[in-house]
Amino acid sequence: MLQHDTIIWHHPFYWYSCPPLLKHWIDLVLEYNWAYGPHGNLLKGKLALTAITAGGTKEVYCSEGSNNYTISQFLRPFEQTAVLCGMEYLSPFVIFGTHRLK
Repeated sequence: MLQHDTIIWHHPFYWYSCPPLLKHWIDLVLEYNWAYGPHGNLLKGKLALTAITAGGTKEVYCSEGSNNYTISQFLRPFEQTAVLCGMEYLSPFVIFGTHRLK
């Protein structure tokens, strides 16, 4: 991570979040006083991007849709994680309706 300017969290949108293995990686790697905290500034200034695939269409991810919230609202914990680490969080890259792709 230290050698790169952009960090991409790429994963399927899994029960409104990331798969457990990615969450475990975040818990292990983004340590206090390394990624955040009084001495944790090693990711400061880097770009953070969440790139996801979602089975649902864009229309179901809004206040009027069956999921009630936008993708950006569901991904707020990733945005806050980036902010906590001093990173610039970019708008997520999303591919919707993946179960229909051929």
